[in-house]
Amino acid sequence: MNKSEISFMNTIFCLLVIFIHTASAPVVNLSKNSPEWLEVFVPWRMSAFVVQGFIFLSGMKMFLKFGTEEKFNYKKYYLSRFKKIIIPYIISVCIFYVYFLRHDYFVFSIKDLCGYVLNGTLVSHFYFVIIIVQFYLLRPIWYKMLVKIPAAAAILAALAVTVFGVLYQKQVISALTGSDFVFNDRIFTTYI
Repeated sequence: MNKSEISFMNTIFCLLVIFIHTASAPVVNLSKNSPEWLEVFVPWRMSAFVVQGFIFLSGMKMFLKFGTEEKFNYKKYYLSRFKKIIIPYIISVCIFYVYFLRHDYFVFSIKDLCGYVLNGTLVSHFYFVIIIVQFYLLRPIWYKMLVKIPAAAAILAALAVTVFGVLYQKQVISALTGSDFVFNDRIFTTYI
């Protein structure tokens, strides 16, 4: 798969995200017994894979770059991700936050704003950034796995981590933080 194919798939996934968001109103507002609701609900539900698709494509782009450089420059890589992903994300969260403040959704709180930045909870689509940044941070581990672990063993390890994540990550994180953890969809182990 080359870059044009990846860009094409990203475009398809972006269109599906737009569809999901625009179709949400009819899915919520139409009568669940009506044929119109079913006509919207079925493609809406079948499009729910796009987050995993974006993560897969991001991982594919990352893995296609493995081995293309003699010595990988992690400092340059992380600085690039910070400039291209983190800074625009923080700016976007702040813009949305100001919008919500101006429309009296809540009052200003630096603690709440920081929580929204760290959890991606201010608006629903921000959680993707939280997930993808975890994968970026773990890039050295992905490379080591690729080089040192046979593919079959890596797949089994990934499956084990995913199953553990689905079954136990909420309990583990809740025990470590002392609070009820409700953000399982923002932890990378859900998507391995």
